[in-house]
Amino acid sequence: MIIWITGLEASGKTAVARIAANILAEAGVDVVWLDGDIWRSMTLNYDLSPDGRHRNVQRAMQVAVSLDDARTVVICSFVSPNREQRQWLKHTHDALEVYLHSTRRKEGIKPCPNYEAPVDPDFSFCTDVSESKGVANHLINGICEMVRNGDVAPVAGWQRVAEGSYV
Repeated sequence: MIIWITGLEASGKTAVARIAANILAEAGVDVVWLDGDIWRSMTLNYDLSPDGRHRNVQRAMQVAVSLDDARTVVICSFVSPNREQRQWLKHTHDALEVYLHSTRRKEGIKPCPNYEAPVDPDFSFCTDVSESKGVANHLINGICEMVRNGDVAPVAGWQRVAEGSYV
C-alpha cells in the first residue's frame, strides 16, 4: 500500500506522515516513511526547478513501488507538484492520494511554482482546523474503512489497525 501525501510547503505533510507511520509501526504493520526533505538530503538533489522536482519525485515513486511490491506500507510526504505524475502512481499502483492544504502561509517560505492541486484525492484535509495528530488519525481511520469495504487490500498487520487497537 502506498499512501502519497501531497500539498504545498508547510501544509503539515511531514508531521502527518510521521505520526501515521508511527501509529502503523506500533500496531505491527511494516511501514516505511519517505519524506521530501530527507529524500533531497539523502540523494543530494537540491534542484527545486520544475524539472528537478519531477526527477526527484519520480525516483521516490520508483522506490515506493519497490517497497510496495515487498508488501510494505509506504507513506510518502512530498510536495510533488505534477498532477500527472501523481495520477500515474495512483492509477498504475493503486496509491492513495492524500491532499493537505492550508490557507495560512508561514513567513519566509516560498510557495512551489506550478503546483497542481489534486482533482480527486482519496483524502483531503485542511490543516488550518486540525492538528497533525488528528489528521493522521482521521487518515488511518479512513483507510481502515476502505479496507473493511474492500476498496483497498490489507497488508500484514493491518487487521490490528482495522480493529482500532492502535489507538
